[in-house]
Amino acid sequence: MEETKLEGVRPGYRAEITPLGSNRVLKGTVDSVAAGVTNTSSTSDAKGMATIDSNLEWVRLAQRVPVRIRLDEQQGNLWPAGTTATVVITGKQDRDASQDSFFRKLAHRLREFG
Repeated sequence: MEETKLEGVRPGYRAEITPLGSNRVLKGTVDSVAAGVTNTSSTSDAKGMATIDSNLEWVRLAQRVPVRIRLDEQQGNLWPAGTTATVVITGKQDRDASQDSFFRKLAHRLREFG
């Protein structure tokens, strides 16, 4: 996740994960947030931190910080590791799906068309 979006992310918070090209919403719990990151343009000794490749060296973009989310149920091997997904951190509890807005329901329907 980008560093600018980490303010509301804490271990123990609930998460909804929707893999790109899927309507399936997976649920999980934030397990950890990385304590630091480095990029490929930094010194060679990263001291065990996650290395994030920068695609634009001349523009200062928000750092991407690894966030580990443990899925609630064993989903099988449906998506390979690193699959692009939309992640929503819902806080200390899950959202009530019956109160989803019209726009959220519409967005899920539109995903069916790619």
